[in-house]
Amino acid sequence: MPGLNGHRVSMLGIILISVVSAFAYSGILIPPIDSPGPLFLTGDGTMLWVYAVLWLIVGALAVVDFVIGRTTWSVPAFIGILTVWGLSFVGAWIFDGNTRDPWKTASLYLGFATYALGKHLKISEYERRFAQVNDQLLKGMTGPIRQVDRDE
Repeated sequence: MPGLNGHRVSMLGIILISVVSAFAYSGILIPPIDSPGPLFLTGDGTMLWVYAVLWLIVGALAVVDFVIGRTTWSVPAFIGILTVWGLSFVGAWIFDGNTRDPWKTASLYLGFATYALGKHLKISEYERRFAQVNDQLLKGMTGPIRQVDRDE
């Protein structure tokens, strides 16, 4: 396994956020927080364990991506869970009439999700371009493929 690079550092960040979030929302040591977004999304907190499990899945995907050294589903899952959580705060703000300013937290989650999506799309574009250049170089070095008769 090669050393630490930008991709692996990103995966470590996703792993850290995932594990801490799963632990925080599991209620193992302390009761889950009573913030409006989670309560709106999870039926007053009764289904908050589902969110903790989803964070563990995101973390497990990031571990896989860390080991193999490329992105599979961890970044899209990370973006998705941030987006859902951000939208839960929007829902609490609009439908529950909550006065604790959930729009601020919604802005943070949705902002992080948008930033991660932009970086993911840019990196994917670089990877496609690199693969094209690599294919062109390989073709240039090996030349065209031609059929050779056994009698030659």
